[in-house]
Amino acid sequence: MEITARAVSVRTVDSAERLGLLAVVIVLAWWVRRLIRRRWWSGLAPRVASTMLIVAGAVALFFGLTPVFALAALVGGIAWKVVLRLRRRAEARAAA
Repeated sequence: MEITARAVSVRTVDSAERLGLLAVVIVLAWWVRRLIRRRWWSGLAPRVASTMLIVAGAVALFFGLTPVFALAALVGGIAWKVVLRLRRRAEARAAA
């Protein structure tokens, strides 16, 4: 019995790993979006969504997945957190 095999380049393996990680990030984003569409936790949804955006951006940057989009997600998530915090403070001042 003779077994023949061909080597796969390291670049191909790295690309496949990145593609798999990108698929995981897309599935997580889809899952978070589904959770946000449910109305029973609508007050918590923006905070969780912005945190997930920050985490997804950081993970994508760490693994080198689409660095431009990863950086945009990271910065967008942080900006969203800041806006939410400022809005919460303004609402607290208006209520006082």
